Amino acid sequence: MTNVLETTQVNGFVVVRKAALNRDAAGRGVFNVEAPCLDGICYGGIDRMPWFDVDEQFYAGTLPEPILNARRLIQISDNNISGVKLCKELDVALMLLDNSNRFNNANELIAVRSEALARLKGVVALDPARVEWRGYDVLALGQQSLLNDGLFVVPSAFPGWRARINNFGLLPTPDLVEPYTADYQAAATRGEVEDIADIGAEIEVSVPDFRYAVVPIQIGLVAAGV
Repeated sequence: MTNVLETTQVNGFVVVRKAALNRDAAGRGVFNVEAPCLDGICYGGIDRMPWFDVDEQFYAGTLPEPILNARRLIQISDNNISGVKLCKELDVALMLLDNSNRFNNANELIAVRSEALARLKGVVALDPARVEWRGYDVLALGQQSLLNDGLFVVPSAFPGWRARINNFGLLPTPDLVEPYTADYQAAATRGEVEDIADIGAEIEVSVPDFRYAVVPIQIGLVAAGV
């Protein structure tokens, strides 16, 4: 990652499932029945049932009004085709985390940083002492994590990559994103993983000269305490 973003800047916050609990036991088809893990290391990126428990309460009609208002703002935050729904206010994000963990402590709060998302969504300030940076996900904007839907689904299609992810199920450095993406595209050509559409041209409509449909996104765990 180049140093365009300041160390005190992030794109926003997301409540996600903890890596080992990133599963929908009901097996309703959208999310995995079992958490995606390889040899005890579970995927720890952005694509971990984001805002799942908030949405579950919303559809059940049980969200209290302050949480309902916050959810509305998050839903409209994706005003482009990035597919990433962010909360921009840390105190609101922490409130949503508390609400999500009312019945079981299954969720955590992450901050995300990406040069590409900064162009699409802007940045907010965050005290660096509040976040533990864990590594880099590979995000196909508007679609999915290529780690979650690639290496963790068909590890045999990505020889050598199991040894290159860290203990958080992420890439340790952003320079690995390009070679991993190339291997993902090769695996897609062989029919081993889902192909990804080239959406760069669509993004360029709203962001001129934007040509990065697959981008590195830095993932950090946000400390809940003040």
